[in-house]
Amino acid sequence: MNRVFVPQRPSRYDRDAGAWVPTLDISPAEKFGKIVYMLPEGFHKITSPVMQALDDMLVSFHEDDMILAHGDPGIILAVGWLLGQRNMKKVSLLKWDRFTSDYSLVEVKR
Repeated sequence: MNRVFVPQRPSRYDRDAGAWVPTLDISPAEKFGKIVYMLPEGFHKITSPVMQALDDMLVSFHEDDMILAHGDPGIILAVGWLLGQRNMKKVSLLKWDRFTSDYSLVEVKR
């Protein structure tokens, strides 16, 4: 089964609840594969342990999997950089299309 790797769940911190709460419904992406959240909410610093955790998750990433770029921009960049280090012929991205109100698949090829 294909997987959809999401660097971080779209969320915000709710001070009243004292917890992270979802901000976007990304369930439409499930038709492309199983959703895999790479890091918990709230991570925003790129440290060696964070890079190692991301790299460990991407070990099993294959060309049929996809990236859905949600989360901290630095984390998203780190995921892209790590994928760029692999010898892959293509990486697939899911992009929200505001005109169709659905995700579309974009393939980035070498």
